[in-house]
Amino acid sequence: YAGIGLWIATETGGSGKGDLGVGEEARSYWAERARWCEQAGIRYWKIDWGRHCDPAYRRMLTEVLRENAPSIIVEHAVRPGSSSCKR
Repeated sequence: YAGIGLWIATETGGSGKGDLGVGEEARSYWAERARWCEQAGIRYWKIDWGRHCDPAYRRMLTEVLRENAPSIIVEHAVRPGSSSCKR
C-alpha cells in the first residue's frame, strides 16, 4: 500500500457557483484543492471522464497538480464513445 488516492470528477460544482468551466477561475479552484491534498498526504488522483473531456482541460489539471502538489500521481479516465466527449 503506497498511500491514499481519490477519484475526482472534472466538474467544479463544489465552488458554490456551479461548474467554473475552463478559465483562470477553474485553475485557481483546482490549485487550492491540489494544495489541500498535498498537505493531507493524498498521493493519487484518478480524474473521471465527467463533463470536461477536452485534452486542454486535462492538461491544465495536470499542470495545476505539478505546480501545487508535485507528489500526487494523476491518471485521467476518458470513457470511449461517450456522447459528451464526441466532437
